Amino acid sequence: MKLLLDANLSWRLTSVLTEHFGECIHAKIILLRVGNMNRKMAEQIILQAKSSILDLETSDCGLLEIV
Repeated sequence: MKLLLDANLSWRLTSVLTEHFGECIHAKIILLRVGNMNRKMAEQIILQAKSSILDLETSDCGLLEIV
């Protein structure tokens, strides 16, 4: 699965998340509704939702909202 990160998120997240999610052929939307935070906190929230994010790839749903 390939993640498309919002420009407002740190570019440093890319290297950390690549080892967990790899690449994909079709991107879906993961909406983070968590407010402003540092890169490390964003990383933790995304990794905590890893199973839901991976399930999204085979789901008919095109959106995952993380709050």
